[in-house]
Amino acid sequence: MSEGSNKNQRIMKAAEALVQAASMEVDSVTQQKLSSNLDELKNSFDSKLNTVSQSMKASGENFDSKINTVNQHLTSLNQNLTSLKSEMEEVKDLLAKQEKRQKLEHIISSGTGFFCFDYYDGGINTRKSSNSLVKEILNNFALGFGYNLPPSAGTESGYHSINKTNAAFRTKLVSQLEKLIGHKPRLVDNGDGKYAVYYN
Repeated sequence: MSEGSNKNQRIMKAAEALVQAASMEVDSVTQQKLSSNLDELKNSFDSKLNTVSQSMKASGENFDSKINTVNQHLTSLNQNLTSLKSEMEEVKDLLAKQEKRQKLEHIISSGTGFFCFDYYDGGINTRKSSNSLVKEILNNFALGFGYNLPPSAGTESGYHSINKTNAAFRTKLVSQLEKLIGHKPRLVDNGDGKYAVYYN
């Protein structure tokens, strides 16, 4: 815009210089006509320049407005996509939990006795089958919980090494659960000699 203004000023100076040179050679009537024509030309040029300037300014503002509108739509779209992604993750999580629950319920209803073993829960006459214990554990898994194992459970009774027989019990139990659910469950030492088992 300043370049156009500079050009305009140069044109006007050049035109005025021509008018001055011509005025020395021509009479006053011709000089008045030239001056009048020059003023008209100047006014016309200023008017057209003003119109072009306003048009450019309006189109620039219109363009800026359109860019702002597009940016607002993109921001809104991005927010909607983020929200949709979050909802899809929630649905995916719910479907995984539902699938896990249905799988465990099917295992429980089909029977858990295929891989069961006998264990002792604290004494000589406390022999039990792991079948009922596994059902309780699977029910907890289906609800999304772990299960605290009986601390005195072991594979042998009597005066055998308690730690050795407890470890053998946990190994057999984890193996039975793995065969039923298709992956090894997580066994956690609670730090007080007690153990808990979790689905994953």
